[in-house]
Amino acid sequence: MKKITLFVAAVAVLASCNREDALATQGGGNAGNLNVRNFEQSELENMITPMSQSFGFNGKASATQVNYTYRGWAEPVQLDLRLSGIAGTEVGTLTVANAYINLSASAAWTVNDMVFVVWHAVADVGANNDAHNVNEGPTGTAGPLVGGSITAYKQVGIGQYEFMDRVDFYDADYHEVYGDVNAGSGNYEIMMAGQRAQSTSGYVLAAHKGAVVTRVDYDYINDEFWEGSIKEIPLPGTSANDIVGAARRFYVTTGGSGLVDVQGAIYELDRNLSNINKGASLTGGYSGRSIAIDNRTKALGLEDTDELFVLSTSGTSVQLHERTVTWGGTSTDFGAIPPTVTALSTNAHNLLERADLTIASSDDNPFTDNANNPTPGDPDPIFRSGERTFLTLHHVSAGSSES
Repeated sequence: MKKITLFVAAVAVLASCNREDALATQGGGNAGNLNVRNFEQSELENMITPMSQSFGFNGKASATQVNYTYRGWAEPVQLDLRLSGIAGTEVGTLTVANAYINLSASAAWTVNDMVFVVWHAVADVGANNDAHNVNEGPTGTAGPLVGGSITAYKQVGIGQYEFMDRVDFYDADYHEVYGDVNAGSGNYEIMMAGQRAQSTSGYVLAAHKGAVVTRVDYDYINDEFWEGSIKEIPLPGTSANDIVGAARRFYVTTGGSGLVDVQGAIYELDRNLSNINKGASLTGGYSGRSIAIDNRTKALGLEDTDELFVLSTSGTSVQLHERTVTWGGTSTDFGAIPPTVTALSTNAHNLLERADLTIASSDDNPFTDNANNPTPGDPDPIFRSGERTFLTLHHVSAGSSES
């Protein structure tokens, strides 16, 4: 079976979203009515192999080389739909070729000594050409191929990681993950943004087309996911594409791809996923791709304030939205002022379904120098380099020099 490399490095990504209070009161699903399977650790033995392979690269000629080390590679997740319990997937109903869905890693999040990875199905992968699609609409029209998982790896020594647990979601797909430690319980609360098959979810929220946020807690004492903790909330839209914690709330970006559900939004949720607190549509029919917070704007006395940035797309156009959100003691001020478009690409980009947003923590950043723009002298703040798109933000350093 093809191996995937598990690359462990420092991660710093965050984000946010909103509308009117109590937009949705439907609490969504829980472990009792979601099609999930939890694994014993003994079932995961030999599914991660230690590595110690270093490599380095230079962002630009004058920059200091940055070195990284591969610490392990893991077997990719493979779902067996015959274990899902979903009608029409029982043993004897599906052939072996139809029963398996091979997943691809889509995002990772690190918390203390833990690494959490979420997985999704890709329909155009050769091995999935014959896979059965449980995402059939009420009229028989198939939605995108779905299938997801979350895996947990723990650092057990210097450069050594152990595969601790895995939960499979047979009718859901996950694109991004965010997590933190509950100061009261000590458990890790992991939030996943993705989509669930409407044919199996039963959600009736207005304008819901599959977008969901799912929470699962990781028990740090027993080193396993607590299946009974799983909660989920449906959102308007086709897919939840990114999630981040900010101003004591969680913010999610939604939207589709191509000409499908291009209108995106930002939604605010609490940790219990009891309802959508607030929300705001992205202007101009743009689809929300990525969301982040700028940690450099944090200061003493401003711990409850975060500056949010959202990357959105419409065809080959890209926009950057900005909104500062403050917690006021009982709620945030997100809904009072809509996000502002702070940058618009002047070049065509081909982001398709995936995009990410990273805010440089240093002035010595190869992507903030217009000389490195594929079109020298072009003032476009969002430009494409090869198959990756980099977003540059103006930043005034302590010496008041702008970069």
